[in-house]
Amino acid sequence: MSDSRKISIYFDKELVKNRQNYIQLLYPFLGYPKEEEDFVDKGRFTEYVESGKEYFNIADSIEECDVVCYPLEYHDIHIGKDEFKKYCADIWDKYRKKILLFFNNDSDEEIDIESAIIFRTSFNKSNRKFNEFAEPGWSKDFICYYPDSKIFYREKSDTPTVGYCGYDDSSERGAVNQIKKLVKKALGRYKTDKSKTGIFLRGEAVRRIKRNKRINGAFIIRNSFWGMDNKIKKSVEELRAEYAANIIDSDYCIVTRGGGNFSYRLYEVLSAGRIPLFINTDSVLPYDHIVDWKKNVVWVERNDLKNIDKILLAYHSKISDEEFVKIQQNNRKLYEEFISPVGFFGNLHKIILPLINKE
Repeated sequence: MSDSRKISIYFDKELVKNRQNYIQLLYPFLGYPKEEEDFVDKGRFTEYVESGKEYFNIADSIEECDVVCYPLEYHDIHIGKDEFKKYCADIWDKYRKKILLFFNNDSDEEIDIESAIIFRTSFNKSNRKFNEFAEPGWSKDFICYYPDSKIFYREKSDTPTVGYCGYDDSSERGAVNQIKKLVKKALGRYKTDKSKTGIFLRGEAVRRIKRNKRINGAFIIRNSFWGMDNKIKKSVEELRAEYAANIIDSDYCIVTRGGGNFSYRLYEVLSAGRIPLFINTDSVLPYDHIVDWKKNVVWVERNDLKNIDKILLAYHSKISDEEFVKIQQNNRKLYEEFISPVGFFGNLHKIILPLINKE
């Protein structure tokens, strides 16, 4: 058994032979896969690649490891799902070793593998299994968008500023989708599409905030996820910089699920040291057995969305000037310690070791 922090892992090297789509945990050992030069989040795992060997070592055999690590994402498994379930069960039956499984995907499909320890981006708290844990969706650390990468924190003002830059149902494309939805409902043909839920939630949140004159709404509505369309003559880099500036120039930022039941924006807002105005959609958040997330965000349940402006104002009036700054600082600290690739992978022992030591 490894020491209290470092985890000894074993993985089948044949499964990643001549492949670049291995899981992010293995980047320090197998190399950082090539990224396109114009990729806006290029280099997001660089720091983890440099430090990852402090948290894991590679065992030469299954017998010597703490836990087996499946080297590909669940959506890239090398065999069928039923066969893969048996593959994991056979490892458990023969070696009594659990298997680490990562699923960075919008899907919330059930993964029924009891001998696995599953880290996934999208799933629901109401049917969460005992062996499922949240993995962040990673962007580049937004500290890079500050001048000289030096973060600053906003002072509290009487009128809170709430930011949102992105795609919602008030955009041209979103409005078309909303009309289609209403027509299908009228004809009795509408089926809930969970991937569209976030679009409508963000739109409703924006409208509620806009109507309240006691809140300064800083909204930039786009027609697509990246904001690219024929009407906007800007590069991806320019659009991304505007998106980051909207977060940095706001006290609070509207955050809710996207196509999957998780939010890249949540982690971007934390990395920028701002406060998420978080709409909960039966969400599971990283390290929720350690982190009291309600201390880091303004928490709004989905069924209370109609009161989002009132909830925000009550929160803002309750905290002192000093607490307002402290929450921003704590959010940056949370990002560094638990959400960044280094923080997340560096703390996996707090989840993995207790589970394998129970056996």
